[in-house]
Amino acid sequence: MNSWTDKNIKDLNLDDKMEMIEAFSNSLAEFYLASSSGDKKAVEFIARTLIETFSIIIMGEDVVEFESKISEIENNLNNSFKAEA
Repeated sequence: MNSWTDKNIKDLNLDDKMEMIEAFSNSLAEFYLASSSGDKKAVEFIARTLIETFSIIIMGEDVVEFESKISEIENNLNNSFKAEA
């Protein structure tokens, strides 16, 4: 059995989706800890990872076509983090 990370979106079953939700939840917890401790690099890395993962899930194969727009969204978020610091 393949991990959900090795499957196409259309091939995900309910167990895969539940594992994805759990992984997302764990990432949010890591994000909270990193932001609470002031680890700016970790905050930016986790935020970028969450945005990219969400983009892939939402957009599927079209994500490649919109990669520059997604990068712009990530950069805007990172600039917001820097402005808050």
